[in-house]
Amino acid sequence: MLKDTELDELARAVAALGDEDAGRLDEAVRERRRAKAEVKAARIAALRAMDDHAVIDEVMRESVEYPKRWESEVALKVLRDAGFVRQPAETTVTFLFPWDGENAVTVSGSKDDLDLLQVILAARISDLRSSKGA
Repeated sequence: MLKDTELDELARAVAALGDEDAGRLDEAVRERRRAKAEVKAARIAALRAMDDHAVIDEVMRESVEYPKRWESEVALKVLRDAGFVRQPAETTVTFLFPWDGENAVTVSGSKDDLDLLQVILAARISDLRSSKGA
């Protein structure tokens, strides 16, 4: 990014251009912007043509400076450009273990997670009962 003084100098130089040079400058700027847009479009097309593992490799290449720095904004941009879409969070439900009114423990999570937890706990605790809720 230009400093204010550099921007002022540039603005003065552009304002001082004659009509012919101003037209050439406008064309040069349009050409550079077009080329930049083409490079960006080609990058996005290449990312979208990759399989997921290759995209993750690209995320790592572009966003991580091993071992200390991780640029999450860069990583998210690569994923978005590759067409990855964020999935909505799973609905959270709550169970109380055990459901005897005493010593109940509240556990929250997705229904699938809690169903699995209930199976695991029931296998280890013979008289386990849980609340109905999911």
